[in-house]
Amino acid sequence: MPDHNPNDHMNKAGQATVDESARAARLMTDQAMKATEHYGQTTAEAGKTAAEIVKASLAAGADTAARSLDSMRDHLSSSMGFVGPNSENLAQRHRQNIEAMSQAGAAMIKGVDDMTRQMVTFAKDRLVTQIDAFNRVTQCRSVHDLVTAQSDLMRQGLEQSIESSRRIAEICAKATSEAATRIQHSHAA
Repeated sequence: MPDHNPNDHMNKAGQATVDESARAARLMTDQAMKATEHYGQTTAEAGKTAAEIVKASLAAGADTAARSLDSMRDHLSSSMGFVGPNSENLAQRHRQNIEAMSQAGAAMIKGVDDMTRQMVTFAKDRLVTQIDAFNRVTQCRSVHDLVTAQSDLMRQGLEQSIESSRRIAEICAKATSEAATRIQHSHAA
């Protein structure tokens, strides 16, 4: 007569549950990674499209402003007798200012685009971390293991948030500095 240990049945059932949880976690991880990749691509495409629209708007605005200045110059010249080198210098200076503002705006748009990409990267990294966390927590066999895993995961999440915030701040500072430089170069010219 075979010796049946009731613990063997419980151990097998427990192992089957763990195996099923691991399989479900892997499936969920795969699906989440596919969704994250799709989200990242869609967000990047939307950001690029928005930046292109704003760039086109800035260019059209600069062109309209330049035509307006030419028209204003012609009007001033004909109605008030304001002719000569000063009218040309004034119109040229306005064109330069509009061009500088357009370039500064383009620098800021690039910065916003770069920040958007950084945020998408952060979201992807956080998702991967959360999936890894789920896997680590499901493998815990004691309260001590669980507390240690949670503590490590909280530290890792905080480090990721700080690093992403630092990168976003650097991108913002770079874009602002570049825009300011373009305005200052215009003023110096």
